Amino acid sequence: MGRVDIHQAEFDSVVAEASGRALEASSEPLLEQMREECPVDTGRLRDSLRVEMDGEGAYVGSDLDYAIHVEEGSRRTPPNAFMRRALASLQGYLQGLWG
Repeated sequence: MGRVDIHQAEFDSVVAEASGRALEASSEPLLEQMREECPVDTGRLRDSLRVEMDGEGAYVGSDLDYAIHVEEGSRRTPPNAFMRRALASLQGYLQGLWG
């Protein structure tokens, strides 16, 4: 039987590419669910939700200053944890991708 040697750099490259595809595949459904769960007044928060991929992972959320106050609440408003609800509702799906 022949032997195939795979160098660490080649292996790392294949794993990184596969991980990136799985991360992107899991980010898009999460973004869509977050948009469905997002409270809407003007639509600005919902429209600001984005997926940003980088070499370290993915960021799914909003860069609006008040997004954190909607999610976690403030002295004047109760929390509306729409991002956490979206993640919880997709937990089984995401575990299937990564499990």
